[in-house]
Amino acid sequence: MEMDELNLHECMSNMTALLKHMKRNKVTPEVAKGTVPHELPGYMSYLQKKLSGPSTNPNVKLFIIKLIINAEEVFRPYAKFWLAPLMEWILGGQTGGDGIHYMIGDIVVLMLTWSAIAKPEAGDRILASRLVEYLMHHTHHSNRQVLRNNLEMVKTVVELWRDCIEVPSRVIFEAFSGKDPKGKENATGIQLLGVILSNQLPPYRDTCGIDKDRFYTTLSANLSFKYKDVYAASAEVVGMVMKYMAEKEKVTDGTFHDNVFREISSSQSSRPEVFITCIYKVQLYYKPFTDRFINKLLFMLPQIHGQPKTYALEVVLGRVDSIDKIFLEMKNKRILEMLRHRLNEEELLYLMPTVVSFSKNLSPACRETMYDILTWIYDNYKDEESSTAAEVLSMTKEILLQGLSDEESYLRLRVSNFWSHETRLPVGTLDRMVSMLECMYSPDAENQFLSYATSLLLEMTSKSPDYKREIFEHALSECKFEDYQIDHSWKRRHAAISTPMFVETQSTQIGSDSQSFIETIGNQVRATQDVQFSATQEVDGKKTAYNWLTGSQDTFSEFSSSTGTETSQSSLLFTIGTTKKKAITRKPVSSGFGKDKMGAGKDQTDSTEDTSQTDREIMRLKRRFLKDQEASRAFFARREIRLKKMREEAQKEQKLRRHNMVTLYRSYRQGDLPDIQIKHMYLIAPLQALAQRDTAIARQLFSSLFCGVFAQIAEEKTERESEEIIKNINEHLNSMLSNSTQYFSPFIGCIEDIAYHNCKELMLDAQGISTASLISQQQPLGLLLLEEYLVQKSGEEERSRKRPRGSASLLSQEISTWIELSRLYKDLDNFDVLRGIFSGKVGTQPVTREALEAEASANYQKAANLYDEALGCTDWPDGRPEQVEEDLWDDCRLQCYEQLTDWQKLEQASTINIDDNDPPDLDKIWDDTYYQEHYLPYVIKSKLKLLMEDDDTDDQSLLTFIDKSMQHKERKALIENRYSEALAMLYLLQDDYDRARYYTANCIQSFLQDWSGTDTLMGTIRSSKLQCVQKLSEMQEFLTFITNERNFDEHKPVSDLISKWTKRLPDVKRDSTNTWDDVITNRVFYLRKLFQKSGDAMEGDDGQAMVNAISKDKLLMELKLVDSVSQQNNFGVAEKYLKRNCADARDDDAWRLIWTLSYARLHQKKCLTLPPSKRVINLLTTLDQLGMFTEGCEPSYRKQHEILSGRSCHLVAQTIQEAGDDIFDVIHLKCRKSLRSLIEALIVNGLQNKAHEYFKKGVKLASDEEDAIDMDREGVIDAYVSMATFCDKMLKQQEQNEDGAVSRSSKSPSFPRSVVFHLLKALKLNSVEAIQRFPRLLQIVETYTDTMDTFVELTSETPCWMFLGWIGQMLALLDKVESISVQGILLEIANNYPQALVYPFKVSSENFSFENTVTGKRNKEKVSQLAAILDNVPLVMHFICALEQLTNPEHICKDFTDDVLVPALRARNPTAVKKAVEGLYTRVFDSKRQSSQDSLFSEDSDAVTQSLPFGPFQKKFASDFVKPFQKRFGERGCKILSMQHQKEFMNFRNEVDQLMRKKKMSAPGNLREYSPWLSDFQPINYEKELEIPGQYKGRSKPLLEYHVKIAGFDEKVKVMSSLRKPKRLTIRGNDEKEHNFLVKGGEDLRLDQRIEQLFGIMNDILALDAACSQRSLKLVTYEVIPMTPRIGIIEWVDHCLPLKVFLSEAMTKNERSHYANTRLDHHTWVDKMVKHVGDRTSHCVRYGELYKVASRTEILKKFQDLHTQVPWDALRRAFQRLSSSPEAFLTLRGHFATSHALLCICQYILGIGDRHLSNFMISLDTGAMVGIDFGHAFGSAVELLPVPELMPIRLTRQIVNLMTPMKEDGLILSTMVHGLRALRNNPDLLLNTMDVFVKEPHLDWQKRAKSDASKYGDAAEDANEMIERYAKDRINNARRKLQGANPCHITRDELKMNMNIKKHYCTGYIDVCMGDKKYSMRTREPATGLSVEKQVACLVDQAIDPNILGRAYEGWEAWV
Repeated sequence: MEMDELNLHECMSNMTALLKHMKRNKVTPEVAKGTVPHELPGYMSYLQKKLSGPSTNPNVKLFIIKLIINAEEVFRPYAKFWLAPLMEWILGGQTGGDGIHYMIGDIVVLMLTWSAIAKPEAGDRILASRLVEYLMHHTHHSNRQVLRNNLEMVKTVVELWRDCIEVPSRVIFEAFSGKDPKGKENATGIQLLGVILSNQLPPYRDTCGIDKDRFYTTLSANLSFKYKDVYAASAEVVGMVMKYMAEKEKVTDGTFHDNVFREISSSQSSRPEVFITCIYKVQLYYKPFTDRFINKLLFMLPQIHGQPKTYALEVVLGRVDSIDKIFLEMKNKRILEMLRHRLNEEELLYLMPTVVSFSKNLSPACRETMYDILTWIYDNYKDEESSTAAEVLSMTKEILLQGLSDEESYLRLRVSNFWSHETRLPVGTLDRMVSMLECMYSPDAENQFLSYATSLLLEMTSKSPDYKREIFEHALSECKFEDYQIDHSWKRRHAAISTPMFVETQSTQIGSDSQSFIETIGNQVRATQDVQFSATQEVDGKKTAYNWLTGSQDTFSEFSSSTGTETSQSSLLFTIGTTKKKAITRKPVSSGFGKDKMGAGKDQTDSTEDTSQTDREIMRLKRRFLKDQEASRAFFARREIRLKKMREEAQKEQKLRRHNMVTLYRSYRQGDLPDIQIKHMYLIAPLQALAQRDTAIARQLFSSLFCGVFAQIAEEKTERESEEIIKNINEHLNSMLSNSTQYFSPFIGCIEDIAYHNCKELMLDAQGISTASLISQQQPLGLLLLEEYLVQKSGEEERSRKRPRGSASLLSQEISTWIELSRLYKDLDNFDVLRGIFSGKVGTQPVTREALEAEASANYQKAANLYDEALGCTDWPDGRPEQVEEDLWDDCRLQCYEQLTDWQKLEQASTINIDDNDPPDLDKIWDDTYYQEHYLPYVIKSKLKLLMEDDDTDDQSLLTFIDKSMQHKERKALIENRYSEALAMLYLLQDDYDRARYYTANCIQSFLQDWSGTDTLMGTIRSSKLQCVQKLSEMQEFLTFITNERNFDEHKPVSDLISKWTKRLPDVKRDSTNTWDDVITNRVFYLRKLFQKSGDAMEGDDGQAMVNAISKDKLLMELKLVDSVSQQNNFGVAEKYLKRNCADARDDDAWRLIWTLSYARLHQKKCLTLPPSKRVINLLTTLDQLGMFTEGCEPSYRKQHEILSGRSCHLVAQTIQEAGDDIFDVIHLKCRKSLRSLIEALIVNGLQNKAHEYFKKGVKLASDEEDAIDMDREGVIDAYVSMATFCDKMLKQQEQNEDGAVSRSSKSPSFPRSVVFHLLKALKLNSVEAIQRFPRLLQIVETYTDTMDTFVELTSETPCWMFLGWIGQMLALLDKVESISVQGILLEIANNYPQALVYPFKVSSENFSFENTVTGKRNKEKVSQLAAILDNVPLVMHFICALEQLTNPEHICKDFTDDVLVPALRARNPTAVKKAVEGLYTRVFDSKRQSSQDSLFSEDSDAVTQSLPFGPFQKKFASDFVKPFQKRFGERGCKILSMQHQKEFMNFRNEVDQLMRKKKMSAPGNLREYSPWLSDFQPINYEKELEIPGQYKGRSKPLLEYHVKIAGFDEKVKVMSSLRKPKRLTIRGNDEKEHNFLVKGGEDLRLDQRIEQLFGIMNDILALDAACSQRSLKLVTYEVIPMTPRIGIIEWVDHCLPLKVFLSEAMTKNERSHYANTRLDHHTWVDKMVKHVGDRTSHCVRYGELYKVASRTEILKKFQDLHTQVPWDALRRAFQRLSSSPEAFLTLRGHFATSHALLCICQYILGIGDRHLSNFMISLDTGAMVGIDFGHAFGSAVELLPVPELMPIRLTRQIVNLMTPMKEDGLILSTMVHGLRALRNNPDLLLNTMDVFVKEPHLDWQKRAKSDASKYGDAAEDANEMIERYAKDRINNARRKLQGANPCHITRDELKMNMNIKKHYCTGYIDVCMGDKKYSMRTREPATGLSVEKQVACLVDQAIDPNILGRAYEGWEAWV
């Protein structure tokens, strides 16, 4: 019940319930249906009397009436008894309110609902008439909704009771007879009259007391009223009156008609719209009356427009039959021409702009009509041949193509069906594809081309009988399948991601949402059903579109916007007649819905009976309306706001629903086996549906379809037809590239991808490829495509040595391709490849290469000058350069000026070619697309920068140009699309912040779109895009700030904003100069705007302070820019900004000092690039500037001042030393007079002493600052490190000076102690550089023992974790005299991080040899103390022993024999032999030994290996071979002692190998077979946990609680195929991850560990170099953990393959067969070449003879033959197989090239050899090269191998061909140069680390040195001295390489050390190594002093020399 006051009465609910109960239980007599009761029940009769009684209280009457309303179904059968009382109550006047309030409304509605069973009888006619009169009298209301409801109520009463009432004409007359023509009051009376007339009742009643003429005259007078509510409704009612008169009274003319005519005519001239509207409204009901106005309407028709014109035409149309000479009338009005069947071309062309303008209309109905018109035009005019018709057809086709991407899916589908028809596109797939390329491309619809092209292509498949046929006819097996229900609710489209499939309750959890979606689609056909019918009729008269994807009519109609609008033609506020409501789509219901269901306590009668449609309409009249008061208005306002929000949310939801709509295109089944009975349509339809929504998928799909169809051309067409088709396709693709304006990235990528995969047949224009790739950010595809074209050209040249006729044009085309390729690489800032292109690939002018090299080295000023000279040169010795080369110069010049931020020159250079006038006419840019692509970006940027730098400039050319361009649609679109950022800044300049904000948002949106479309693999492109983020975000931040006026009420917001900016700067190394300039320039501009905005707020002391702060922040930011660009060697920009700020800095001493410090840093950096004379001048100017400041500045700046002063002095002295005495004359000539005396006084020694004094002052300031709370940590570290660096350099000079004096000065400071002190002070502050230089400190401590106390003191104050990276170096000192210096560090590490020390200590401890002195014994005690601490490390001994068990027993036997037993036998030491034999027996044959717990660091090194019992594999070996061993050597080997020669044991070892092979004892693959201890390991069984080795990096403090502990071992062991069969062991960590390691036994892994450590140092050096850092050059390293000299583990690098395997997998079976035979072929050929040699089993002899006798010609011929047996592109194919896309290929190839080139350089420095194919690993994730197995390092591959390895690096054919067409030039060569330069610039760090090889030489080095010592006998040095000298020689070779030695000379020196080759063979090796001057450039270069470039060139020359590669050992496979 409604909660009003009556219903809240305590009796109302009870009485209502009682009445219903009485009816339900038949207490109230039941009235049969169709019968009328004769009397009321007793209680009801009593209620009626009370209601009718005059004495009854009004409240009681109200209560009774409310009771009747509440229990309406109870009183309904007795309705006739209640009508009169209810009407009497209403007419009685005691209703409780005025007018028609809600109670009267409810009563009237109640009576109306009873109309079917009771109406007022004859006796009640008067009451009924009075009731109608009452209602009409009170109908009017100011609230339009209430008025409308009242009218509907009156209308319903009149409709239902029309036979029982009389028309109250007087009341109606009074309602419309108002006299005010500007009022609206008469509208109600007119509406009431309309109600009467709509029910066919007479409008006028004679008894009303009003004259009839007066009645009608007053009505007609309303036609002249002002408001449409009156005159329009009056005209309509007039029409109804005339109709009534004509039909009922037979009156068609009279006074009334004349009055109406007069009233309407009066408004013809003054109010023509009213005139036409009135005529139109009248003719709706009575058309003949309009005959009086037809001529007037025809006369007015040409002059009226819009809605009046529509009304007029409808009036004419309604009387067309009665108009005389209608043809002539229409002809005179020129309408006939517009109604002709077909327009001519000129007329149609005139109309076309208007028609096509509707393509942007928001109304789908308008667009639908437009498409209908255009499709008609296309079909009817496509055969016309005139130029006008062609233009019309072009416009039509353009819009229809755009219609394929219409936002309305229904329209999109209709247009698609139009195009798909066979009359417009061929049916054949090939012909359709060619036709689509020809006519279906539109630049404006480019972004949708791929989607609709794939749809139109694939649509043909739906017509194939196989479309619905299953791919596999039968299932996999007899299996039952069930339909798999998929919840495809749009709200749950990601449910599969968030809900696991195994959750059984998923269907119930999301069922409701699923049902909601199912409900929304009504009874439509499901998309997954196979529709076997087509629609035969149109729904609602609307055309439907067939969707081939679903096989049904439009499936999107549910979500399509309405294509039409329903407008009411009537001005009456009520509905006329019985309104037929539009059918409402109801939700589907279940089959049992609506059936009665029994339920506990449910009252069946509580639900109302179904009512008729009429009853429902009547009940709508019970609407409630609040009174129009303030509270009511507020309520309605709030409700309207709420409803508005609800509508907005509903619209959003509808949009989201429409966007996220999930359509199922197939059904799914599930069973025990996979369902393979899938129809073709189930694959095609979903794939195309995805392509329509995802451009990336569309790109791949169209490319695949094209390639598939293209491949069929040769099969389906003749050769001539094929050539013609391919030619046409090529032309179409080129046309698409050239006509593109959007350069939509997926589209361009698809076109280039198609050309790339069919590059042999399709040849796109190189310039078109370059331009499209640059703009669309598809550089990778463009690069690969152009490279592929060049590869083809090179292949053609190789096949045909003779160049065909017309070679000049071919050469020009090839050069053009190279030039365009260089553009793409240059856009990616890949100057490495650029240098390779212009170093020999292109026959360009020398100036091109020189300029590009200058540009690559950041010398943009030199490059710009060279480009200027080249462009200005007219006299070329070799003829005028190609146009493409001149274009390249022009582009590069512009980019150089941009990098130099020289906006004046950039403006001049970018406009000089556009127009010769001064100033140039910028509008001419639009005359040539070349200008738009090449010049427009620079014109806008340069002019904008100039405007930003100078607000007062008079140059308004850019603003004028932009304003004019924005008036043209195409130009505006281009500018807004590409230059939104510039537009935002322009509007900022004009203080138009709203537009600036708009374009900023547009720019950000554009960035996001570009970012999402950029392949994730393209790191360079993505990085360059990210560089714009900061300036865009700051622009948005500034706009938000400056538009908030409250930010300027005080200074703090501005100060906070500036502070935020100063803390947020671009990256010094990675962000380009342009990025820095943009950010800083914008900030300076913003600061200027803020200053202007602040205005008066900047006055006063606080304001002045703020001004100073802004000025200082501006200065600091620009000086930060100076420091950054200096780091990038862009000195021109740095000097520009210094010069700009020089004047500002003069005003304040503090600012001047800051400026001077930047000046000094810049010139100290710049001087390194200058010749000595200029360098000295440059440095002296810094001293001059720095000398102006001595005291009085801040400590932090003073510290920097002293350090920079010292550095300048030191650099001057160093330069003078390097240049010699001649430099003084030059200095005197060029320096200023004030400096001459200084130069004469400051000789080198004085400069060094002065530098030392400066550094001491800086250190003093740093020391004072060290304890401060706000310590400048970086500054303090810099002071300490600078001092240490200076002293170290001086110390090295002192060490190199024969007399030990650094200078002739009397002062000789203690440099060693200074180095130690200051470096350790910096290290204590966690200086990375100090940590890296720690090995140098160990060298100094060893050489200068007086520094030991300082070292020990300071290291004791330093956290021990900082030394973790140098444990090996410190352990090497433990048995030396200087052991005391590191003992404390190692003891602290042992106590804090024992597991970091335990394994290195174990390895080193076996080689300790202590002197028999007091110091030696003390050192031994410390080592024992260390051992005792480390003995407490849990499980280490067992772990090591268990790992050793993974080594095959035969290898243990061999290793022990070679390393222990044989040396003991040779030394004839019985004790050693006995111990060795016992150890051998115990380790290999004693299978009954028991587990023991000996000390890990026992003097008996075999104790470790004896602690665990054998595994089954080793037990079986022992049981098989123990008896043969005892038979030959006695019980436990006792007979060995009596043997004279070790050959017998060697023979036994060979017999063991033979028996192993005979018994086929292969290594098992499960862990338990080797080590039961590892297999059964459970950490819960032990008190302490064992960490996984290799977690102590030394880079940061270890957090032991986060270190991963060993939780167990995987049972599966992978056995490698190499000689020693290493095993891959999987350790399970407590981090729930698996950690793989390679266990290698029988090898000393310390060399590998140290190599990896050196690689880590190299990475640190590379990271410090700007060029290497920008290129992300870094070696891939991994952990190597030696555990003993015979066992260790290596971190397993996941997802890698050996290079050999990687290559082999890319070959075909036949190719692999040929490849496998190459080694045998080479071996046979070598045998043939040296057949004259007797002993051909020795590789040393065979290859020695080959080097000696084989000529270069023979070698090259055989080498070329081997090349032909291996595919040239095997590695290229391997990377293509690995790549998922061309972008991936380019990325992987780039990673491979840079990583391999860098690895080659680093391995060359370290002398790493034996680089066969299995010693390289390829990362399958990144393509990077990983080096492994460094057994031959520091030249041992040349010195020790029987066949010396003369190739310093591996750069063989496959590697070179991977980089085709660049080959070794470009990326490989440049990376080597950058890497070697970085290492040569910082050699000390590397060489210091190598010192450990001297202190603790590798075992192989020890063997070699001892062997050499034994050969020299007593005359030679002792073995230890020989070992040390050998190690130093190896390190010295590395030093020579870092000093620029010629590689071939180093190889020659190493060859001379090889004792395995005879002297007569050595000569042959050396001759080949040194090369021939005729063929080898390395031979023409000197032995030392090479530049980096020359050294790399010599290195590559030696590596690729076929004369060397052809003689290489066969196992190296040099031909691969």
